Amino acid sequence: MGADVVRGDTKANYSGEMAEFAPPGGFGLIADFAAAVSELQELRHEADYDPLFRIDAEEAKLVLKQARTAVDLFRESSEAQQKAFLFLLLFKPRG
Repeated sequence: MGADVVRGDTKANYSGEMAEFAPPGGFGLIADFAAAVSELQELRHEADYDPLFRIDAEEAKLVLKQARTAVDLFRESSEAQQKAFLFLLLFKPRG
């Protein structure tokens, strides 16, 4: 379970249509937030649908810490990053 978070990105990391919608300076902490949420969602699916999935108390604490870190990453990101991210969640870019 990856509780490690890589912080930051740059607009240059995006290709094609995504670069057009990235906020100035890139998504930064929002990209890290999205990666953490994706990992947490995978764990949630395993817990819900894999009858053999087991997690001990220490692993659960790490996952909880990862979730709290994800929320902090969102809060620490700029308003422009938050708006761009949420906009792209709601609307698919058109070419």
